[in-house]
Amino acid sequence: AHVVSPEFKQAGHRVVLLRPAYTVEDLLEQSPALLYTRLLTGCAVKEESFGFTDGVPRVPAPPAAPVAGSALPLPDLRAWLTNHALSATALEIAFRCPYQFMLQYVLGIFADQPFPMPRTRWLESNALGTLVHGVLRACFDPANPAPDPGALLDWQLEELERSYPPAAPDLMQKDKEKARALVEAGLKTLPAGSKVLATEQSFGTDAPLTIQVGRYSLPIQGSIDRLDLDPDGGWTVGDYKTGRIDDYRDHPDHHLQPLLYALAAEALHHRPGAVRRARYLGLAENTTVELSLAGADRALALQKLEGLLDYLCGCVSAPACNPCLTWQQDHWQPWDEATRPPC
Repeated sequence: AHVVSPEFKQAGHRVVLLRPAYTVEDLLEQSPALLYTRLLTGCAVKEESFGFTDGVPRVPAPPAAPVAGSALPLPDLRAWLTNHALSATALEIAFRCPYQFMLQYVLGIFADQPFPMPRTRWLESNALGTLVHGVLRACFDPANPAPDPGALLDWQLEELERSYPPAAPDLMQKDKEKARALVEAGLKTLPAGSKVLATEQSFGTDAPLTIQVGRYSLPIQGSIDRLDLDPDGGWTVGDYKTGRIDDYRDHPDHHLQPLLYALAAEALHHRPGAVRRARYLGLAENTTVELSLAGADRALALQKLEGLLDYLCGCVSAPACNPCLTWQQDHWQPWDEATRPPC
């Protein structure tokens, strides 16, 4: 603490530690930083809580490291899947790397996540995405659409200036212009003749939502950015993307979100088979990737998802790391290490 004492005195003996785009609960789940611990000890101060009525929740002690040569117990994955709600992101991680999925979601072992402050932008990607999604949700709200998207965005940006760590003025201005361009692109994504049925429809968080995938009853959770009714009477699940969408076009098999969100929308509205397509709405490039979710395309997508679950249950004792799975008529096949291409 003696290293930072001059700065500490200069700050008037009052220090506020901020981490951008994370809730207090998320922050408190992390282990205390060494500098923070030294400040508490060296400056003889006590922790103070702001906004808590029951005291500051304590960070649980990290689990003891396994003894060399021992193995962590692995559950029956078929049973585990029926009792744990998974997001599309979790299942896409399972597709890319079953080993990471087993560690992170099944065993609860997380890799260290550094949170460096960006030096080339003001808003982190998740903060920018949340901002754009929020404005578009209000603008497309079928019950009470926002009358002035520009004014709503300006208000949201003013709120961020008060609550989000600042950056150099030119970087802040650049991100404001970027957000404005993304919102303007998003406002043009509703096809002619289509109608918005719902926006930002969450599922599986407050109440369980289980879909049937072949032999598996699979609880899922997530949030549908937009649900549209198209002129042909079919529904479309739409997902805003503020980055590039090349991979969704080039490798649709790697992304399970369209099928999961289609099944979720149909379950929420009690309309099986209503969703006929999914659209990735690329706001940065003003492009759209559309995928069919009707008829034979739906059946094949369900078969591939069931095949992935079969593969995961079959490799639970020795999960592969980046197996580069390829579909072989009725099952997923990992590439041989000697011949596999770059994934």
